[in-house]
Order: sequence, then structure tokens, then C-alpha cells
Amino acid sequence: MKKQMRREIMGTPDNAHVSTSICERNNLMIMHYNFCRIHQSLRVTPAMEAGVADHVWTLEEIIALLDK
Repeated sequence: MKKQMRREIMGTPDNAHVSTSICERNNLMIMHYNFCRIHQSLRVTPAMEAGVADHVWTLEEIIALLDK
């Protein structure tokens, strides 16, 4: 297996178009994937398999984590 080399990418983004919404959306998908979705091969969520959670989370529980 060939090892991929890491390289730094630099630029000058337009600050008017910089937003954290893309990162936050990705975090939400990862949270749902790990805490809410029961995986066929595991038969539990990845978070439960790792011992991080003791139950399948609901979307309401994830929303409750948000600051008001």
C-alpha cells in the first residue's frame, strides 16, 4: 500500500465567503453516524461499541447539546 504524502495548501480566501457552516454540518453528520445510527455489522452504534455511549441517541438529545 502506497503511503500518501501530506502537503500544506495555502491561499488567500475571500473573508466574505469564509464560514464554519460546512464544518458544523460535517460534525452533525459524524455525530449522527457515531451516536444515532445502528450499524449492521456491529448491531450497535460505533459510540456504543467504543464504550463512549450506553444507548442509541435521539436527534433530540443531539439538539439539546447546542447552546441556547
